[in-house]
Amino acid sequence: MAYNSSKTAVLPRTIKAHLVLAQLQPEARAERFAASFDHHFADDDEPRVPNPLDSAQARRAAEVSA
Repeated sequence: MAYNSSKTAVLPRTIKAHLVLAQLQPEARAERFAASFDHHFADDDEPRVPNPLDSAQARRAAEVSA
């Protein structure tokens, strides 16, 4: 009789998921740093108009009203 374990069925997908996350984490850190840098040291030559949909709360409110 063959031994069937749910752990062995999930393990390859779990390993792949961890590998994908490990590849995405440095990219996410770099994007957060770039966004933080741009926020603190904005380019003075470009006019900045605040976007009301920049916050997640505003986007959710827009989705509900649409």
